[in-house]
Amino acid sequence: MAKDKIHEPFLVINGDDFYGRESFRIAGDWCRAHADSQGIYAIIGFEIDNTLSESGGVSRGICHYDSDHQLIDVVEHHNVMIEADGSLKGDNSESGEREQLQAKDLCSMNMWCFTPDYFAKSEAVFREFLAQNSQEPKKEFYIPFAVDRMIRNGEARCEVVGTPSRWFGVTFKEDRSGVVAKFAELAAQGIYPSPLYGA
Repeated sequence: MAKDKIHEPFLVINGDDFYGRESFRIAGDWCRAHADSQGIYAIIGFEIDNTLSESGGVSRGICHYDSDHQLIDVVEHHNVMIEADGSLKGDNSESGEREQLQAKDLCSMNMWCFTPDYFAKSEAVFREFLAQNSQEPKKEFYIPFAVDRMIRNGEARCEVVGTPSRWFGVTFKEDRSGVVAKFAELAAQGIYPSPLYGA
């Protein structure tokens, strides 16, 4: 929907997640450095232990990448949590196995940096998706699906860029009080504005 309005590198995020100041600085630096690039994208990867909920297991897409930090794929893991023995584990959606994860593994929280050529490439993948799924109205078209298709077709590459920022959001209703407290703490430190909007 934005293809006719955006003509420079841009960032895509979830509207209801808090990504942290440093993540936006990292993403902004990446976008400025790729002002004249095409077919080169980035995903801002969060360390798993900076994204967990204290209220239960969460789903996280674990980034797999090569030695040059180029994304190979994102594998969804469900029920990711710290076990009673202190280990971090999640259910691998591909293998069905519950597997050990590392606290510093990078996961996707849907923070993507794209160059404008993404729109045409994504639209082509979307048309293919519609042709294959026109009879399945509940089927969803996800950004990782589009990026994965572009990588596999050799049309694009995607860099995995780590961030030290803490992500937080309301995954469970019990998370709300903790999120409110975190915002209050950030406001007290002058990191987050209070009030958020001017009078």
